[in-house]
Amino acid sequence: LVKYPVRYFPKYFKTNIVFDYILLPLTCVIYSQITYKWKPIQAILGVFLLSVPMTVAEEILNKKTNLIQYGKKWNWTNSFSYLTATFLASRFFITGIRFISERRER
Repeated sequence: LVKYPVRYFPKYFKTNIVFDYILLPLTCVIYSQITYKWKPIQAILGVFLLSVPMTVAEEILNKKTNLIQYGKKWNWTNSFSYLTATFLASRFFITGIRFISERRER
């Protein structure tokens, strides 16, 4: 799928911990906060404000540096789909938590 030749703590992690444990979760929270008051269709369209630039950045890193290497079955469309689905799923999850929290406060 995706390999990260240059990464922190390569003995312990096969993934890029900065992206997987800091950047992506933080970006999901930011997306949820930005779209908190938006209507559902706006939130669905708004996901592209983050997934498109992140996909473009990943593609540039893949082509110009040794930080990311795509496997044979992976390309930018997979990354775009993965990021978009992750943002939408995280927003759905956070919306569910907010809904449950508001109901408990009543």
